[in-house]
Amino acid sequence: MNIIRKKLSILITIVCLVSSSNFVSAEAYWSRTAEVRDGTPLPVAVEHALGFVKICAENGVELAVTLPISGNPNRIRWTTSGVDIATVQADFRKMQQVPAFQEHWMKGLEMFENPTDDWWISPQ
Repeated sequence: MNIIRKKLSILITIVCLVSSSNFVSAEAYWSRTAEVRDGTPLPVAVEHALGFVKICAENGVELAVTLPISGNPNRIRWTTSGVDIATVQADFRKMQQVPAFQEHWMKGLEMFENPTDDWWISPQ
C-alpha cells in the first residue's frame, strides 16, 4: 500500500508539473529608470529618450517612455514587454547590434545616471 501511495504521489507531481507549463503563461515587462544628470535640461533629455523609441520602432521593437507624476521629476523610464523574458532580452541584444542605437546609447551616457532595471511578469 505504501509503494502504491508513493507511485501515485510521483504521478500526481509529474502531471502537475507538465500541466502547469501548459496552462500558465506570463508576459514579461522590463523597465529602466534613470536620473537626468545635473546640467542637462529636462526637455533635451526627454527628446533624447524619445530618440530610443524611434530607433527601436524602426527595428521592430516596441519601447515606451514615461515621466514621473510624483517624486523626483528628473527621471525618465523606458519600458517594453514581450511574451517572456527571453524575448525581451533578445530584443535588447538585437538593438545593441544597431549602429544608430549604439551611437544614441553613448550620447545617453552623458545625460543619464543611476539606472535601475525592473523585471515584472504578468500571470495570465
